[in-house]
Amino acid sequence: MMRARHLLAAALAAFLATFTLAPDSAQAQKSADTLRVGFSFPFDTIDAYYTGLREVKLVIGEMAFDTLVGRDPKTFKDVPLLATSWRWIDDLTLEMDLRQGVKWHDGVEFTGADVAYTFAYLNDPQNKLPNREWFDWVKDVEQINPHKIRLKLSRPAGAALAFLSQVTPILPKDFYGPGGSVKRLVGTGPYRITSFEPQKQAILERNPNYFKDGIKGTPAINKVIIRNLPDEATVMAEFLSGGIDWMWRLPPEQADRFKALPGKTVASGGTMRVFWLGFDVMGRDPNTPYKDVRVRRAIAHAIDRSKMAKELVGPGADVVHVLCYPLQTGCPDQSTVTHYDYSPAKAKALLAEAGFPNGFSSSVWTYAQGLNRVFLESIQGYLNAVGIKLSVEITPSFTAFADLVAQGKTPMVMESHGQYNINDVEIVMPFAFYGGSRDNVKDPQVIDWIKQALATSLPKRVDLYHNAAKRISNEVLYLPLFTTSIMYAHTSDLDFTPWNDEDPRFFMSKWK
Repeated sequence: MMRARHLLAAALAAFLATFTLAPDSAQAQKSADTLRVGFSFPFDTIDAYYTGLREVKLVIGEMAFDTLVGRDPKTFKDVPLLATSWRWIDDLTLEMDLRQGVKWHDGVEFTGADVAYTFAYLNDPQNKLPNREWFDWVKDVEQINPHKIRLKLSRPAGAALAFLSQVTPILPKDFYGPGGSVKRLVGTGPYRITSFEPQKQAILERNPNYFKDGIKGTPAINKVIIRNLPDEATVMAEFLSGGIDWMWRLPPEQADRFKALPGKTVASGGTMRVFWLGFDVMGRDPNTPYKDVRVRRAIAHAIDRSKMAKELVGPGADVVHVLCYPLQTGCPDQSTVTHYDYSPAKAKALLAEAGFPNGFSSSVWTYAQGLNRVFLESIQGYLNAVGIKLSVEITPSFTAFADLVAQGKTPMVMESHGQYNINDVEIVMPFAFYGGSRDNVKDPQVIDWIKQALATSLPKRVDLYHNAAKRISNEVLYLPLFTTSIMYAHTSDLDFTPWNDEDPRFFMSKWK
């Protein structure tokens, strides 16, 4: 991964040395009122339910379709979208009032029947949808009238609003035809899909009838063309030559070169991905030093997380002191947990107090990702400086890594979680701390709090997750490190905001 980046950097440096911006190329698509976007990941489907690609689920999906609940991109709060209000009747019943006057792109009125159709399709096991746990908690949709429904739950789902906001776009009746083929390709979103060629491009045009008082606003740009390009190098070359107007995942080492070009803007935004260190707290290895909280606190003091976030991750990354994304529902305020400042002296004193005045040897495990290796090599240097001789072990895949964790063969691990853009701690905390094969802690108090939280859909669950997250941080059961960031490049005449959930929201962009 890192070698590939160096080769890419060299190729781009040679390209930039001879590159000349074509006259008026930055203005060409503004005058045509068309935003051209380039993605390197191949999209074979336009259906967000049958792909894990962010480019389809969040970019194309959010442009063409709406969900019942929206997200305020500034505060991450749940806000009305296709549903204007909602209330919990009990743990298993969520009542929602639907927005009136909404039309599908073919002019048909949106009603509760469309919501019922969507969930009936999602919950039919014959349709073999991935990630069914994101919506199979909806047992039935009761239509009280065309614009009032009740979601009847099969089990408590405290993260219901988060799931309804991000991963359950509402489809029109008869969206699917025979064999699961798309029959009625229309949504209610701010853009309508006018053309789709798998692995080539999607063309979306502004929906002139989109409702004006929703969180997505009124789309300003008339047309968006999303091109599927072979690789990241091609995306960058197309951007530099004026073939596209917007790209993301710009390698940080290329940022200064791109900023120096006339008519080009580089911006950085945050993501919901959180990195952390985990330890064999439960003592699967009876000789492990990580059962001692003083050792775990020493490690927390030994690592300069702020410097790592700034120098290795880049603008938009932040140190976190809790094992969740700070704005997630159920994630406590960071000021309420213990902060471990960077202090090698404190680290050495704690190690000596724990019986390791000369440190000890250990290994840290992760799976094959370029960023993981860079981060771990930095952590290795910090821990070596206080006496912990750390060897870095990289598995070829996440599956191999998870198997080693389950077998208790990983004294220390580094992992990350992108939250799937779902704004609730239920997406990450139960899998890591609920006593399963991935739980290297198995803390009875944390397990009990999570068990209680999973047993209710009501707001009281938030306090339970707060308790669990605080204990995890204060006892350094896991050590949160930082969030990551992403870099964007776009033509300077585009007014684009890099939101902190890695969602580009082109429907909120406009030309300057």
